[in-house]
Amino acid sequence: MTTINSEVYLALKEAGASEEKAQAAAESVNSEGARLDRIETDIKWLRWLMITGFTLTLAGFSVIGNMLLKLTEMVAKIGGLG
Repeated sequence: MTTINSEVYLALKEAGASEEKAQAAAESVNSEGARLDRIETDIKWLRWLMITGFTLTLAGFSVIGNMLLKLTEMVAKIGGLG
């Protein structure tokens, strides 16, 4: 069963629209609202994924940087420079 936006339906009926047209328009408005809600949810999900990916990338660079620093220290000790 399709749900309708009752405010739109009643406003169209009051403005003189036929039963069929008022109902079709109210159903269309309601389905577009549901579609926009799904798009908003998708955008929030994508934003979360992007932030998480960026954070993990920064963490990865930090780990690699620390590893390179330790490696440099080890090479310096082995070579008698440290």
